[in-house]
Amino acid sequence: MGQPDRDEALVVQAYETIRRAVALIERLERGSATSEEVATLRELVRLLDPRGSQLTEAEWEVARLAADGLSNAAIADRRGTTVRTVSKQLDSAYRKLGVSSRRELAVRLANR
Repeated sequence: MGQPDRDEALVVQAYETIRRAVALIERLERGSATSEEVATLRELVRLLDPRGSQLTEAEWEVARLAADGLSNAAIADRRGTTVRTVSKQLDSAYRKLGVSSRRELAVRLANR
């Protein structure tokens, strides 16, 4: 009996997420988006992608930095963590996204 209300709430939430994403894309196209807004847009895109939403926030950030060409050591330094932690997070992201290399990862993230 409560299912229709829950479904309606999910539709409203999805619509609001898409509306926010579109507004941010428009700001980005005008060149007026801040780095914080770009990060928000990336997060909204992640939420809209069922496979990407499986990644933790840390896995998402490590995957994005790796796709941008940073080494595990550079990622660890930037995030204030160890190379081993970065390696584990990257391995987990590869598995969840169904990729096996940084090149595939970059293509996968570029196609989001």
